[in-house]
Amino acid sequence: MTQLQIPGRLHVVKDSAPPGTPEWARLVTASKVAGIVGESAYATPYSVWNTMRGIRVEPSGMEDRFLTGHAMEHALAYWWAQKNPDWRLSRGEVQVTNPHLPFPNAATLDRIATRKGHVRSPKHSRCVQFKTVSDWEEYQNLTPETIPADWLIQETWEMLTSGLTQMSALIVVCGPFYEWKQLEVPWLPEFAVELVESTEHHLELEEPPAPTAPNDYKIAKLRHPDIDDDADPVTIDADTAAEWDAQKTTAKAAGATQRAANKAAEVAGAKLLEAMGTAATAINPDGYVIAKRVATKKGVQLRHVPLPEEK
Repeated sequence: MTQLQIPGRLHVVKDSAPPGTPEWARLVTASKVAGIVGESAYATPYSVWNTMRGIRVEPSGMEDRFLTGHAMEHALAYWWAQKNPDWRLSRGEVQVTNPHLPFPNAATLDRIATRKGHVRSPKHSRCVQFKTVSDWEEYQNLTPETIPADWLIQETWEMLTSGLTQMSALIVVCGPFYEWKQLEVPWLPEFAVELVESTEHHLELEEPPAPTAPNDYKIAKLRHPDIDDDADPVTIDADTAAEWDAQKTTAKAAGATQRAANKAAEVAGAKLLEAMGTAATAINPDGYVIAKRVATKKGVQLRHVPLPEEK
């Protein structure tokens, strides 16, 4: 088993590598570790392997979400500081590294909390991470026992990289309706060893792991941009060939079905509009609302109102 060496002090990275740069790509970070072990919503073992070699594709539509998340950190930090007057928070994010790990690494801590009257150190400081959850049921079910795997990986990695292991890390969560809660994450040395060993194995791979997510398709196209028309055909193994044929056939059939359904719905909508005239709402013989006409910049639109499910 790998023997972990925990830093005795914080090794703060003064000139941190911005995300997306070649310097950042070569670093093992918390998000990459979550991807390596298959517990990330945004990365896969395949995408991390390629990212660390300079080939990456950002999932579309994530820029505003990431920007909002960073903005919320400031609000959450203010709330936590007001609720915990005996602690002081770092002014902003702090990037640290563990020089004892066998590969280049970094962790960006949202904040470091230190007991007032003490200097920042593993004995008197802890990691603090801020999260937002938009689903009420998901928020209610959040407990120290139900922390998402990628959150647990992130906190374990931050504690390992910073050396702040003597106190539990904190995850401060903002849910819907301005609800707040705080979750403690204890130091789990055995789990940290598993993460390091999985990362070492991943870094030793000469070929990428198998793709497992739709975004991996975009990465694969970047990996192989050239076409040699004179090259001999490549024989694909039976399972991969069968999977490709089955999935593409299913996708084409689903697309054709969707297009046919859309056309049929437009015909039905035209009939409904003729029957409604200038009325804003349509109901069925049982009195249930089935459609509403609304004014938009593109003209009058017909909105479908699903019927209640039969019990």
